[in-house]
Amino acid sequence: MHIEPKDVAGVTHHVVVGELDADNCHELQRLEDGHGGDGTAVSVDLTQVTFLDSSALSELLRIKTAVEDAGAGFKIIDVSPPVRRVFEITGLVSAFGLT
Repeated sequence: MHIEPKDVAGVTHHVVVGELDADNCHELQRLEDGHGGDGTAVSVDLTQVTFLDSSALSELLRIKTAVEDAGAGFKIIDVSPPVRRVFEITGLVSAFGLT
């Protein structure tokens, strides 16, 4: 798994690539670090993620809460089909604003 960050017009955009699981989900911490507490919004693209387990999902929820508690926005802008299925099964589609 790797994360490709890009700053675009006041939004820190991250493209996550590969598998997200218990072995590497700690690397998602960079999503939270990216906003720097300055209100910079964070967007995440998971279209290139091929696998997501409950550990990674839990970490995404934790980061979303932390970023929003710091006064910044957090949005997952798109997901791959296997990742969408995880969000559907867990009932978290609307919690992450996915359509």
